[in-house]
Amino acid sequence: MKKFAVLVCFVLIFLSFTLISCGKKDGLSPFVSDLKENIFVGENQDFSLTAYYGKREEPFIKDGKVGLLKPRLVVKITSDFNSSTSSLGAITVKDVSYKENFVFDPTSNKLTATFNIENFDLNSFDITIYYLDTSSTITLNSIKPKDTISTVEALSFLQKNQPTLIESYFTENTFNAEIFIRLIVQKDKPYYYVGIANSKKIVAFLLDGYTGEVLSIKEVF
Repeated sequence: MKKFAVLVCFVLIFLSFTLISCGKKDGLSPFVSDLKENIFVGENQDFSLTAYYGKREEPFIKDGKVGLLKPRLVVKITSDFNSSTSSLGAITVKDVSYKENFVFDPTSNKLTATFNIENFDLNSFDITIYYLDTSSTITLNSIKPKDTISTVEALSFLQKNQPTLIESYFTENTFNAEIFIRLIVQKDKPYYYVGIANSKKIVAFLLDGYTGEVLSIKEVF
C-alpha cells in the first residue's frame, strides 16, 4: 500500500508539472478574448466600406476572463445613410451565402453588420448591399501588408520580450487575465495592439507588425 501511495503521489506531481508546462508552452493565444487579424476596404460611388475579421468572446465582458469565442467579419458602411436607413448585406464564401442586416452604431456613426463566418481566409471578397429598393456590389480588399507576422507570432514575440511581466500573470497553469490583439495598418505599415487586462488594469503594447518588436508600453487603470 505504501508503494502504491508513493506511486500515486508521484503521478499527481508529474501531471501537475505537465499541466503547468503545457499551459505556458501553448503560448498566449488561448487567453485571447478579442482578436482582429485582417482589415479590408472598398468603395463605390455611393459609399465606402471597411471590414475586419477575427474572433471575440460573446458576450464581450472586460473581466479578465476568456469566454466562448465566435468568429466575426464586421463590415461598416460610411455614407449619407442615417439610423433609419434599412439595408441588408449578402456575402457568399465557398458557395455558402450569409446575410445580415446593417444596424446603426452610434459610437462610430456607421451602419454595421456582423457575419459569423468560420475560417475566413480570403484576402478579397464581394459584398452586395441592398438598400432603398436597389442594390450595389462592392469588392473589399485586404490592406494587410505582405510578410506581416500572424497574431500567434506577435504574441510569441511579446512573451519572449516580456518574460517577467507575462510570468507575473500566471498562478501555476492559470493565466489571470485576458488578451486583446488587433491588427493596425497605418501608411502601409502593420502594427499590433496588444492589451493584457485583469481586474485592476490594462497593460497595452504596440508591436511592429513585421518583426514583433515592442515599440511602446502603457498602463491603463
